[in-house]
Amino acid sequence: KLSLSDYLREEGVDENLVRVVMAAADASSNVANDLRNLSLLADGIAEEGPGDVNVQGEEQKSMDVRANAIFVQKLKPVVATMVSEEVEAIMVGDATTGEAQYEIAFDPLDGSSNLDVAAPTGSIFGVYRRDDDAVNFSPFESYPRRSMVAAGYALYSSSTELILAGLGENVVGFTLDSDDTFRRSRPVVVCPERGPYYSLNEAREPDWPDGLRMWIDDAKRGRTSSGTEYSARYVCSLAADFHRTLLK
Repeated sequence: KLSLSDYLREEGVDENLVRVVMAAADASSNVANDLRNLSLLADGIAEEGPGDVNVQGEEQKSMDVRANAIFVQKLKPVVATMVSEEVEAIMVGDATTGEAQYEIAFDPLDGSSNLDVAAPTGSIFGVYRRDDDAVNFSPFESYPRRSMVAAGYALYSSSTELILAGLGENVVGFTLDSDDTFRRSRPVVVCPERGPYYSLNEAREPDWPDGLRMWIDDAKRGRTSSGTEYSARYVCSLAADFHRTLLK
């Protein structure tokens, strides 16, 4: 199976961008290894009390902080700047002027409320091209959607998968092997035109707009245009819920 590094070079990806993607993949591999042994750690999730609150107003767990530190450590040498869900300020990277072509935004550990029951979690990131003509410009302070060059997420579950977009002709999936190498396992990832599932928090139903409430009611009864009687699947991890919907 083709390794991630070989795939990126086979696709002719810019070498500086290869470094950024490989650093994000390495961080994901490290997080996966920590999660594998989380309940055995001295500060394991089972012993945690109330933690700090991140910039999104969400309670941080120790693994949120640990995952963020891993991503920052791996990415800092290869990017100009970074933003994290766990840190309020834009962080400056160590890449030299010639290499500082890219910036990255990431959620180091999506779905950490699932950790104490060993349910799926993930990491999410987007890579943006830096504007070389503006010394202090950051896409995070303007319109990042206009300069995104790649995006991906890692899913930590029965296996660790890495799904990447923007780096070749197709969206491609990789699986972490026993040697901590991501190898291509899904050469072409295509979302089916229709699927049998919907994924959302039913407890928020009182806040739904009327159109969504009507569609969910119809979907459960097979009254949508596809005629499918939909089933609900929701584990409160965007990476996990999106991954299922993307594939099925």
